[in-house]
Amino acid sequence: MTTAPKRTSDEAVQAATGKTWVEWFLILDDAGSVHRTHAETAKWLADVEDVPSWWSQMITVEYERARGLKKVNEAIPTIRSPRPMASR
Repeated sequence: MTTAPKRTSDEAVQAATGKTWVEWFLILDDAGSVHRTHAETAKWLADVEDVPSWWSQMITVEYERARGLKKVNEAIPTIRSPRPMASR
């Protein structure tokens, strides 16, 4: 059985970002994030709400879990560009 990771406390998220989880979730609901991709939501938080990168990711993940958009331990799809091979 897999146990859910413990979410960062309201106090910690508020100290780092100025808002609690509930406040962030309501902001993201109002912004239509339930219809956005993970990357779009995280970028929106960073660009519009001026949330630091790590926290924009954390808030997005917790929002997606709270709204049933992502399961605990579900991988976030990423697009990787191929790296050029090093010349010898």
